[in-house]
Amino acid sequence: MTHPSRVWICVGANAFVTGFSIGRLVVTSKPAPPPSPVAKNSTAATGSDNATGQEIFGQSGQSPKSADETASRDDVYSQIKDVLEANGTARLYDSFGEFSHLINQNNVHDVLVFAGKIQQKEQREALTLLVLARWAEFDPKSALASAQETSNTQSRVWALGSALSSWAQRDSRSAAAWAQQMPAGPVRDQTLHVVLSSLAEKDPKAALSVLQSFPAEKNRQHFYWPIFSKWATSDPLTAAVQAEHLPARASREIAFQAIGSTWGKQDPEAALAWSNNLQSDQERTHAQESIFSTWATKNPESASRAVDLLPAGPVRDQAISNIARQWAGNDVQAALEWTQGLPAGDARENAMRNVLTSWIGNDPAGAGSFVSSMAPGKSRDNAIGFLAVQLARNDVQSAIAWAQKLPEGPARRGALQNITAQWSETDPQSAAEFAWRSDNGDDRNQLLDNICRQWARTDAQAALHWAESLGESGARSSLLPGIISVISEDDPRQAASLLTRLPPGQAQANAAGGIVWNWAAGDPQSASKWTAALPEGANRERACQNLISRWAQYDLAGAGSWLETLPEGKSRDAGVTSLVQKLIASDPETALEWAQTIGSQSSRNTELESIAAAWLKSNPDDAARWIAQSSLPGDAKARLLPQ
Repeated sequence: MTHPSRVWICVGANAFVTGFSIGRLVVTSKPAPPPSPVAKNSTAATGSDNATGQEIFGQSGQSPKSADETASRDDVYSQIKDVLEANGTARLYDSFGEFSHLINQNNVHDVLVFAGKIQQKEQREALTLLVLARWAEFDPKSALASAQETSNTQSRVWALGSALSSWAQRDSRSAAAWAQQMPAGPVRDQTLHVVLSSLAEKDPKAALSVLQSFPAEKNRQHFYWPIFSKWATSDPLTAAVQAEHLPARASREIAFQAIGSTWGKQDPEAALAWSNNLQSDQERTHAQESIFSTWATKNPESASRAVDLLPAGPVRDQAISNIARQWAGNDVQAALEWTQGLPAGDARENAMRNVLTSWIGNDPAGAGSFVSSMAPGKSRDNAIGFLAVQLARNDVQSAIAWAQKLPEGPARRGALQNITAQWSETDPQSAAEFAWRSDNGDDRNQLLDNICRQWARTDAQAALHWAESLGESGARSSLLPGIISVISEDDPRQAASLLTRLPPGQAQANAAGGIVWNWAAGDPQSASKWTAALPEGANRERACQNLISRWAQYDLAGAGSWLETLPEGKSRDAGVTSLVQKLIASDPETALEWAQTIGSQSSRNTELESIAAAWLKSNPDDAARWIAQSSLPGDAKARLLPQ
């Protein structure tokens, strides 16, 4: 038996087997005898996993079997059992060809039944794939019909792929045609992928011909990857020439990426020289990204020397990131030294993050000490913020202890915010109590606000109860608006009912604004009714301001119509000011009309001057005429129209 590619069998088995190498599995077997006619009244076998070969393969109710036939079937059973008991699934792949010729049309159903009764999942599924591949050698359509009966979707893909891959080794066009007639969807796509992959191992040119014979489909280009990847393994130059002749750009890009990935493993310098001659910038970029991705895996030091020769751009940035990640996995100090020598910029920052990610996994204390000792600056601040997140994922208390040793400043504050954000995902109350015990004034308040907002998204009532239990009224007043605002994202009416839990003043006004901002996004009519019912004052002013600001984002006319219903007052002026800010850039003349309705003269003149200044930039003649005839004070006109 010549198996379908081990690539497919191992891909299918990878969910339940680890440690297999990926490559071509060729098993030398004895010549298979011609299949015998199917015995009449053949039924599926039943029995325990410990049944004898006679019990598994020769059930009562079947046609009588000859002594030689029964012996051969017992031999299949005993050999499978011996292999599995001695070496497990890995040895099964290597040994199957030694006895697969004993499986034929008469007993293949029984062998599948036996395979389905094996207790260990990986052994059961591995043997099933191998038996289906053997069946497809002499009766592919029956094997595929059996594979289609598999209930689990992913297992069905594996089963179909195993049978089709075997069939494709003998009759690729028929196998591909069978797969092509399957209903469109992921199962068909994955099945076609394995057929083309199997065929490409033997004859990539034929695989390409089969693919190009398919009807044109929108997403067909992803089938080019297995073909050109395998083609590049044996003849990358020919594969590259063929890829250049593909008519569709998307297909060429996929093919070039596949060639670059494979060639980059074998001879990255040659692959890079080839890619430099590609005419399309986009195709060259994608090919080189693939080359450096595999080059960094194989030899990051060599790749690091080559990347210095690349021009600035996305290819170089991505290559630097990949090199840093791969290199740090093998030699953190070498990767760190190289990364530190890179020019300042986003590429260096991304590379540093990749090095730190690897370093933290192996030596968090060493990574923390290094970052703490970095020279002050943006790079250090970025590293501290990133390290804080990674450390908190592993051990929050150790992360807190590390952050508290940092000097006072934005970097320390950012680190504590990142750590408590991670902490709040698993234990928000402990995070909040830690922040409450800190004595950093505004830093403490900011930490608490962030924690309580995050807490409210998972358990609003618990966050609300904790905040209200605090002994300091100032702390309660600073935290409740944020919690109420989060509640309003899902239930603005409930949030509105909580407003009275805050004392009148700035905190209550802030909460009112947060409620209306969220409410107006989904139901501006209800939000506007609630706002209009508020008494004139700070709450109503903030609510009007936020209502119009949010409403005008998607319905300027609706927001304006509601404003026209309001009586004069500070809250209307606040709403008009919000509307004016939305209109300045797009319609300054309408903005001027609205601004002239503001009751407060000082506020009105401020808005009119702001609009006029913006209008002068887009339409200086009309704006200048309006300014000259306007009621603006003389000093404002002089500022706008200097002599």
